[in-house]
Amino acid sequence: MTNRIASFLQIRAGEARMVALVAALFALIEIGRGLGGNAADGLFFVRFGVENLPYMYLILGVITFFVMLGYTVGLGRGNKPAFFARLFFFLAIALLIERAAILTGFNLLYPILWLTINAISVVLGTLVWSVATETCDTRQAKRLFSLFTSLGILGGVIGNLLTGALAQLIGTENLILLDAAILFACLALTRDIARQFFKPAPRAIAATSFLDEIRVGYDFVRASPLMQLIGFASILFSVLFFSISFPFNKIVSATYPNEADVAGFLGIFSAANTAATFLVSLFIANRLYTRVGVVNAVLLLPITYFAGFVLFAVNFSLSSAIVARFAQMIVLGGIAGSAWSTFFNVVPPEKRGQVQSFDSGVTAQIGIIASGILLLLGDRILDTTQVFILGMATALVCGVLIFKMRGAYGAALVDALRAGYLDVFTSAQRGFQHLGADRGALQTALASLNDPRANVRRVSAEILGKLSQRDAINALILALNDSDRDVRRAALDALVQLDARDASDAVFARLNDTDASVRAAAIDALSRLDPESARCAVALDDPDAHVRAHAAVALHRAGEHERAHRAISDLLKSDDEASRIAGLEAIAESGVAIEFARVEEMARDSARHVCVAALNALTAFKTKSPPMVLLDALNDREESVRLASAKALQAFDSLAEIIRVLNAGSERAQEAALLALEGRANAAPAVTDWALAQIPRAAEYRAWSSALAAMDGNNSRAGNYLRDLLHQSELKTEQRILRALALVGKKETLDLIAKGLTVKNQETRAQAIEALDTLGDKRIARGLIPLLEETGAAPKQDARAVLNILAMHSDPFWRALAVHAIGELLSRDLQTLAERAGQDAASIVREAASKWTAVTGGAMPETLRTLGTIDRILFLRQVPIFNNLAPEDLNQIAEIADERAFTRGEFIFREGDVGDELFVIVEGAMRVERDGRTLRTLQAGEQIGELAILREQPRSASVVAESANVRALVIRGDALKAILRDRPEVAMGMLASLAQRLSTA
Repeated sequence: MTNRIASFLQIRAGEARMVALVAALFALIEIGRGLGGNAADGLFFVRFGVENLPYMYLILGVITFFVMLGYTVGLGRGNKPAFFARLFFFLAIALLIERAAILTGFNLLYPILWLTINAISVVLGTLVWSVATETCDTRQAKRLFSLFTSLGILGGVIGNLLTGALAQLIGTENLILLDAAILFACLALTRDIARQFFKPAPRAIAATSFLDEIRVGYDFVRASPLMQLIGFASILFSVLFFSISFPFNKIVSATYPNEADVAGFLGIFSAANTAATFLVSLFIANRLYTRVGVVNAVLLLPITYFAGFVLFAVNFSLSSAIVARFAQMIVLGGIAGSAWSTFFNVVPPEKRGQVQSFDSGVTAQIGIIASGILLLLGDRILDTTQVFILGMATALVCGVLIFKMRGAYGAALVDALRAGYLDVFTSAQRGFQHLGADRGALQTALASLNDPRANVRRVSAEILGKLSQRDAINALILALNDSDRDVRRAALDALVQLDARDASDAVFARLNDTDASVRAAAIDALSRLDPESARCAVALDDPDAHVRAHAAVALHRAGEHERAHRAISDLLKSDDEASRIAGLEAIAESGVAIEFARVEEMARDSARHVCVAALNALTAFKTKSPPMVLLDALNDREESVRLASAKALQAFDSLAEIIRVLNAGSERAQEAALLALEGRANAAPAVTDWALAQIPRAAEYRAWSSALAAMDGNNSRAGNYLRDLLHQSELKTEQRILRALALVGKKETLDLIAKGLTVKNQETRAQAIEALDTLGDKRIARGLIPLLEETGAAPKQDARAVLNILAMHSDPFWRALAVHAIGELLSRDLQTLAERAGQDAASIVREAASKWTAVTGGAMPETLRTLGTIDRILFLRQVPIFNNLAPEDLNQIAEIADERAFTRGEFIFREGDVGDELFVIVEGAMRVERDGRTLRTLQAGEQIGELAILREQPRSASVVAESANVRALVIRGDALKAILRDRPEVAMGMLASLAQRLSTA
């Protein structure tokens, strides 16, 4: 039952206590605000006069302005829990003092009390949301703020219902004492919340001046388009609020002449209103936010104000005032209020309180002052209908501001994500053109070409190319003879940027440079400075294949097509791999469409670099449909091949074949197909349909993974590995869906959201999900977000049923792992049954059990090589540097590894030996020692020796067999380096393992 209630209220595991405490704080504060507010209104209306309210609005705005500035300063000056506690204490003491002062009979105490109660109400309204935002992240805020609002409303119902009876029983003025007692209770509750749930402060903040503190909120608001809109809307909302409340209070006080009756009516009205608001907040608000978003939910408030003023203009009476005020309070308290508070979660946590208090204490108070002025002017200048028409116009303007917030809110979410990553998102680098007229800058760069440091000379040449000053040409020609090849290449590039055609002879001379990369750069420069010249033909006999390729490209540009094609064809026919790659790169660079069959054949080459170059070269062949080899390469095991294929496919107009792969290919092929579809707006419908179809797949992976996690005993190695693979597949599927969203939406924004979902920081992840909810495709976001928030799991499934399903999966390794796991479970079940049956009292049962010995008995294989493929994979997966690899990669490592056995005391290797092997312990233990001193002991599943391979230096310590029988898997250094080049996951695992070892050394 409890779980059902929590699920209905959208309370997640581990949140119950936090929600209970914060909700209790909301309820207590609203009980106090109900009692105190009604008491202050009743005393003021009857004993001082309701007609003085417009003046009080003016004074209240000024007072609250300074009170909230003080609140802002207090928030920014230290420990927030201590500040909140002190604030509750001083507010309670102020109420006690004013209640005592009423005994003097001084009539001006009633407006003072009214101002105090209303100022305290504003402070408490900001304070309670400050506590909530300190406790919740962005996504929790969206789920739970409406619940907090509901409990606050419930507290308001209780306080308002009790007002009339308590006023008659103990006197209206004594309700102030109850309000003070409630504030003391809130003090204790806030301390408990802060101690358990407040996020730690990011860092200690140095003391600043008073003016600096009050500017924190203003500066952030001024710099944020969203907060600027919020600020202006706050002013208008205050004007609208008091423009409705003043005529309502005025007609109520005219109807009920006794202060206890006024307080009692206001209490009953507020109780009914808050009860309705409670129901709206609890059952409608959260679903409304999910359906239309928080900005559109706030938009309901100016619409409600507009309708209220229309009603007043048609018929202003007690009944119409009650209807308008009732509707306004429901929308404000039940829907718009908590949605409004959600906006502030995009503000950095360390500034959030200041910005909130600036909003409620500055902009809102400006609105209160403005409302007082408008009400006074309206009472003297305008008739009643004109006042109501002015209210309608104000509501319309406010609605326009809220409508504009939709784009600003999405942009603010993206900015919050960027801030959470600490990424630097800058515009393009500033060029050097602004220095072009600076003669001093030119002379400095020219002088630096003679600097003794090669890197300074290189940078100087690069700068001279960007200054657009032809005075630098002669100096750059001299730099072509520099002793450093990088300087010579930079000088060639600079001459091209300066369009130094008169330097073409000097550039041509560089075709005899001793460095091949300079000769290639010289060819490129010459073809741009003198595009019609065929002088590059002399380089067709160059000993370097890449230089010959550059020469062929230059000749093609010069119109010498036959010679260029012949040179490229010769490169493709070479037995030398580097020559073939150079020829392929020349085709890709020049667009020469020759030797299609040969290029297509090389696109299937087992050598990765040849394959990648051939795939790039295929873009030169403008076939109607992409070659099949390009589509096949989308499923290649090598990531670099898949990326090259995806990039090449972007050059072809046809989408049908790529979309076919997207819908029917393997998961890695689908990922590559998405890359191939980047920048194609006409692919958006197909990509969207694919993404929607992937959501059930991700949910299925989660359900299967959860089932295996709860498997009997949870000690099946194959089952655990399969569970992890399923979890990884779920995460990768979700990332692919986000990538698909980026294709059909704003790529930079959606890429940023995808990145935000991979970080561990809960606040950043919550902001990313909120941004997805706000900016992403609504159909996709609606299905994906429950998975991202881990609330979208499918119904529970039986682990053995899941294994039976996976035993028929399309992936052979998944099938093998599932079959292995089923075998482990069956073997365990069989052994348990055999043991139980072997002790049975009936001999016939014991005899039957003895027949199982052949099935359950037998010795395990003695060496890793005698184990099956899955057993080898399961063993290697326990090694830290390999535990993130796919099964096929683990199998490949097992195939290239050798196994060796050692006896106790035998040296695996000695300190000072040249290291070229990595050892993974299969069985037993090894001791690492230096100078006879033991440094550490390694157990099965750990590795040793990788550091010497990476550094290519002698071993830094000796390793000795510690156990009687030690077996190790040995991987050669060249094989390990190949793995590191091809598998970044292994490199990261090795770095993590080394870091762990160094931290514990």
